[in-house]
Amino acid sequence: MKINDLKQQRASLVKEMRNILDNPRGEHGAMSADQETSYENMQAEADALGKQVDRLQNIAELERATAGAGRDEPIAGHPQSPEDKILDEDKVKAKKKEFYSKAFFDGYCRNGYNRSRTEFRNALEAGEDTEGGYLVPEEWSNMIIKALAEINVIRRYADVVTTTVSRNYPAETTRGTFGWIDEEASYGESDPVFGTIQIGAHKGGGIIKVSEELLQDNAFNLVGYLQNRAVENFDLLEEAAFCSGDGSGKPTGIFATTAVAGVNLTGTTAASTSTVTADELIDTYHGLARRYRTNATWVTGDPIAKIIRKLKDSDNQYLWQPGLVAGEPDRLLGRPFEVTDSAPAIAASAKTIMFGDLGYYHIGDRLGMTAQRLDELYAASGQVGFRFHKRTDAKLMLAGAMTYLVQAAS
Repeated sequence: MKINDLKQQRASLVKEMRNILDNPRGEHGAMSADQETSYENMQAEADALGKQVDRLQNIAELERATAGAGRDEPIAGHPQSPEDKILDEDKVKAKKKEFYSKAFFDGYCRNGYNRSRTEFRNALEAGEDTEGGYLVPEEWSNMIIKALAEINVIRRYADVVTTTVSRNYPAETTRGTFGWIDEEASYGESDPVFGTIQIGAHKGGGIIKVSEELLQDNAFNLVGYLQNRAVENFDLLEEAAFCSGDGSGKPTGIFATTAVAGVNLTGTTAASTSTVTADELIDTYHGLARRYRTNATWVTGDPIAKIIRKLKDSDNQYLWQPGLVAGEPDRLLGRPFEVTDSAPAIAASAKTIMFGDLGYYHIGDRLGMTAQRLDELYAASGQVGFRFHKRTDAKLMLAGAMTYLVQAAS
């Protein structure tokens, strides 16, 4: 008899035993003599069936273990360790991720949901529904974030966290202080004062169009094309916000930040509306507390960078120094000097240079990037659109960690 048949027979007995317990026919709610006899007989039969099932399962295991007898390898291996079990689970997860990625790009992106193979459609169930799009493969999303960190000036130095919800950060508005204490004297109380800054989530994204002919060409590197376009477009969008965003529907940029938790940023005012001097740069440098200068970075736009590269000190040496190693940033007064197209233009009363520890600028990325294939929107022009969006927010956490140079009002 097969194992499943024995299990079903045992299950039927257990059901009858439960019926006897639930419906006793004796006095005072007890089982009658006949019921007790039937119950004990069924109990014995169920136990015998259980032992038979165990024997059949054990012999099946032994048969599998001895299937290689006669070969040089051991008849049976060691029991699986917890570490091996974790490795096996990781392999399964990796395989699932690999198949989801294939279903997403080779199935959904190239052919659309309805024309994808059944197994691809089943794999996509791990994402979202077709109306809101699907989560892009995790490794692809990570590659985009990594590429953004390499080319996005602010992201390169900021403190970046990934989260699933909005987060509240304590912002120290008044520092606690220590003092000298006489023997047996009381300790002075000077507690720090904290405000709260919330890092939320602003949705940013757009549409990338691809011709139908390219989608039908299997030699076309669709994955690379979408990744490069997504990186380029998200970089332009994010860096503009990280520099000059006003916090309304987008992150708050460093140039747009005037105060943090009620504490105002302070800076240096240039004498001119359209240029800067070496002395003003030195004043800006020393306008930042020494503890923050250690990790500080200059951030400005190309027009101001052009002026700064021409400035010299009293020994006729340029203040600006090029990076000596490939990949290393240029330097100004010993600190990294970064140029971005998203800095404000030179104008009266414009902040044109920021200098500070960008590690106090927090970027909060929400988990998951979503993509949706748009089949009909661009059909008339023979194109298919791909709508991508991700959510992020960013704010400066400490006013004292950043200073600036602002052009004269007139």
